[in-house]
Amino acid sequence: MPAKPASNPSQQRFARLRAEFHELLACSLAQRSERLAQLQVDDATFAAELQTLLAGLDEADLAPVPSDDLRGQRFGPFQVEAEIGRGGMGVVYLAKRVDGAFEQQVALKLLAAGTRSRELAQRFLRERQILARLDHPAIARLIDGGVDATGRLWLAMEYVQGVNLASACQQQALALEARVALLIDVCAAVAYAHSRLIVHRDIKPSNIMIDAQGRPRLLDFGIARLDDDSGLSATLTGVHALTPRYAAPEQLAGERATTAADVFALGIVLRELSEDGALKRGRAGRQAELLRVVAKATAADRDERYAGAAALADDLRDWLASRPLRSGIGSTRARVRATLRQYRWPLLSACAVLLAMAIGTALTLRQAAIAERKGAQASANLDALLNVLAAASPEVYAGREPRASEFLIEAARRLEQQAGDDALLIWRSHSQIGVGLMNLGRFEAAESLLQRALTALDSLWPRDLTRELDTLRFLTLAQRGSADVQAVRGVGERIARVAAEPGAPVGPAISALSSAAGTLSRLGEGRAAMAWLAQAEALRQTAPDLPVEALENYWRQRGWTALRVLELEVAQAALTQSLAVIESAPAAFSAVRRAEAQLLLADVELLRGQAAAAQSALAKAQPVLFTEYAPGHSERVGVLLIEVRLLLAAGDARAALATLDSIADQLRDWERGSADDSQHQDAQVARALRAQALAVLDDCPAALGLLAGPEPALLLNRRAIWQSALSAVASLCRRPASTPPSG
Repeated sequence: MPAKPASNPSQQRFARLRAEFHELLACSLAQRSERLAQLQVDDATFAAELQTLLAGLDEADLAPVPSDDLRGQRFGPFQVEAEIGRGGMGVVYLAKRVDGAFEQQVALKLLAAGTRSRELAQRFLRERQILARLDHPAIARLIDGGVDATGRLWLAMEYVQGVNLASACQQQALALEARVALLIDVCAAVAYAHSRLIVHRDIKPSNIMIDAQGRPRLLDFGIARLDDDSGLSATLTGVHALTPRYAAPEQLAGERATTAADVFALGIVLRELSEDGALKRGRAGRQAELLRVVAKATAADRDERYAGAAALADDLRDWLASRPLRSGIGSTRARVRATLRQYRWPLLSACAVLLAMAIGTALTLRQAAIAERKGAQASANLDALLNVLAAASPEVYAGREPRASEFLIEAARRLEQQAGDDALLIWRSHSQIGVGLMNLGRFEAAESLLQRALTALDSLWPRDLTRELDTLRFLTLAQRGSADVQAVRGVGERIARVAAEPGAPVGPAISALSSAAGTLSRLGEGRAAMAWLAQAEALRQTAPDLPVEALENYWRQRGWTALRVLELEVAQAALTQSLAVIESAPAAFSAVRRAEAQLLLADVELLRGQAAAAQSALAKAQPVLFTEYAPGHSERVGVLLIEVRLLLAAGDARAALATLDSIADQLRDWERGSADDSQHQDAQVARALRAQALAVLDDCPAALGLLAGPEPALLLNRRAIWQSALSAVASLCRRPASTPPSG
């Protein structure tokens, strides 16, 4: 059994002595003297004990890091440019490679000149050994290291441009959800280090940098420990420089630090991030739920903490997605509420059907004296629907998304069986359930239900043009998963005819025309889609008081269509207008709607060569889309593909490959439950980007192998990405773009 944290007075005094000693080590000589004088007044015995400990160290250990000006000096292939930081192990400089091999900036960590502490030198060498074992996109990489002519040890590490985690959260006023998303990435890096038997032991916000792409990077493995290192003890012969505020109780008590210590530190960081991070959705219950996660991570008894950083990350992901926490912490009421939030779209759709049926039943029963048989049938329909809804228990469907969509499909099947000739019931139920299936990404099933809903609507009299246009709009949106150009054209042409009829409502007509244009352009028919957008624009000119929802949808679909035919300036202007409409009436639009427009804008800006603008738009879209969509959904994969392109543009091929691995896993899982053509196109783009990343890393045989064979059928904007990657591979592998790979 692991030892418990200090509980008796002598242990508590020792823990206090150790913590104060660490604080004094980080001070200058003047600050130490001032602090000791203050302690002498407060507790003379305690101050004397501290002075005894300090007297046992070499003067070099107590001296502040020298302020040598090393600008222009070389260490290996690197030349010092400027000092960028100081710590207990020495100075960190910005340096550049000057050996002519290639251009590169590094963070050069230099053990302080004249330092005689063997422990510090051993710790410095151990950091080099540890970093050499780590290769993770959220961990700053070791590039080189050595000893200069005077015997000074140096490490060249990846230079991470950015600010630390706490500063980034404050400067950008990040919502709590965005902060938690960043910490999940840090947890992944820590879990990776733990899988390599490495404990960081000094996790804190200042050791977590947020880079220019908005990604967290874990730094400073200077006091990390190798669990399998038999050549060096866990603490060597002296006291290591931990940070008491983030240190676990067992660390302060001088016990062996395990992975549980890193989990504790992550919990403290999470608590600090949550203290000044406003909830985007403003629900106090969610804040309390997150505090339960903090409490578990920072439990005094390490046996009561999360089993590892990965388990902590799992609960944080569940919290972001409003799912029950996998660890099971929290009240039963909270877990049930989270389960209902997780499946809110299918359940809301089903409840909408129930409400519509209840209203319809009431109206029918009012006429029971005239049509008793019809009233009985309506009651039977309602009973059937209630039986279907009873199967939606969270206990039955929690934890597996396909069950939610299967439930909706089964509900539609039973309703159609018992509806008989009740066309209004079929239209109401199938249109609502079809929308619910679209929200779950099940476009093929949604298209089938919406087609039957339209058939039922066509049999009703008198004709309702608003209902007809709305149903047609949902149907054309469901066709985004179809490859049948003629079917998409057929629905769009009917929308165009209905929109041109006298008395057709302008708002629904513009929305339906715009959505049809967007769907047709997805199939590579962007030029043809422009005709429907032109009709929508003509209607827009006649309606100065157009509903904001219809106006925003028009600009969005116009931008989407222009993107697909590579009219990038038109696309950029239209999407900017879409976002302006959203900002003018924020209450009318969901966060998802805004994030989807920002994601499209990021794609456009990247194709325009505006990486900074693309990164800015992506940073706004990513937290929302990652929270609202399951892994593998086209919107979420779209975020990751843009991240990969930005990483490649920044020259970080290894991080790009790690992100591409995540995309491959998500698409593999998603294809088991969805046949959306966009996922197949995403997979082809990911393949080309992987080839480019491999070429950057000099693995040309693998890169060329991925691009062998005919070019896949892609939309113009995705084909542009493919061809850009192909050209990059050809250039990097010194092969003409037109020359196929041999073998």
